[in-house]
Amino acid sequence: MLEKVHPIPHNDQQPESGPSPSQASQVDQRELTDDEKIDAAAARILETYRDAFLELAK
Repeated sequence: MLEKVHPIPHNDQQPESGPSPSQASQVDQRELTDDEKIDAAAARILETYRDAFLELAK
C-alpha cells in the first residue's frame, strides 16, 4: 500500500504546521525504510524541479 510521506523541509522553507518530529515519532514508532526515504527524496526533487523535467521531456 502507498503511504503518505511528509517531506523534510529545507533550511529555507518553513515547516508545515502539525506535530513536531519528536511528537510524530512518538505517534509512529516505525522508521522509514531506505526505499521509503529514497521515494520521499525523489518526490521532493520532482516537485521542486517539475518545470525543468517537463522542459527536458519536450
